[in-house]
Amino acid sequence: MAALYRNGATLQQIGDRYGVTRERVRQILAKHHSIDARHGGQRVTSRRRAISYAARRDAKYLVKCGCSFAQHKELLEMGRSLMREGVPRGRTPVGAFITQRNNARRCGYSWKLTLWEWWTVWQKSGHWNERGRGHGYWMALRDKAGPFSVENVFIAKGDDSWSEVPATYRRGDASGARRC
Repeated sequence: MAALYRNGATLQQIGDRYGVTRERVRQILAKHHSIDARHGGQRVTSRRRAISYAARRDAKYLVKCGCSFAQHKELLEMGRSLMREGVPRGRTPVGAFITQRNNARRCGYSWKLTLWEWWTVWQKSGHWNERGRGHGYWMALRDKAGPFSVENVFIAKGDDSWSEVPATYRRGDASGARRC
């Protein structure tokens, strides 16, 4: 009885198997094995189900975002906190990622970065809070023919005149260069 209960069988299932009531099974487990509801039955089944669900959810987020559900939730909460302070959605981690990905695709660049890879590049640069068009830092391509991927991006500092913008990120000729 104790082994069955610890493996997730309910008191009713054990009682049916041995021909006794579930209350009698509970009494036997408590008296002879010092087992109560914390040690098995529905609690074990529920815990297994929760672990399985969390693993499936993490696998889904790993494919979709390149991170666990907890990491994704952390980025979303950071964004919510910033928006409560008056920061627009496009300046939050997830909002900025979506904006940059959409802009790159609109300009004809291939996008191979997951949310977490993109976030990691920004975090390693130390310039997340200084990013932006004009005088800030931005994500540039090493090879303009290549995709936005971990191997092909770096964080660059630019200004309105584009004098410091590496030529590898420019589209078109140097005089008609534009940034997407």
